[in-house]
Amino acid sequence: MEKNRFRLVNCMADDAITVRLRRDGKRCIGILDFPTFQASTGRIIRSDFLPPFPAAVALLKATQIQPLTPYREIVVRLEDGVEWMPFWGDLVNELK
Repeated sequence: MEKNRFRLVNCMADDAITVRLRRDGKRCIGILDFPTFQASTGRIIRSDFLPPFPAAVALLKATQIQPLTPYREIVVRLEDGVEWMPFWGDLVNELK
């Protein structure tokens, strides 16, 4: 089975689904953020988000909703000292 591939970012993306991974006590949670566009103008009218899920579930949900959106990419923002776990998928780090 092919691993999911994500790209590391340090800020919210307006052209992708962003999964923010952060600590909530001892567990890691993920919050999905994605912009909503006005059809007639193509302008961003708001940022939508889903409630927090455990990190692995948030990443899975992002891959499930991606085909229903115009976004070609899922990006990840690591917050609060969260470290990437390889079983979540491949994380491409272009920040270095």
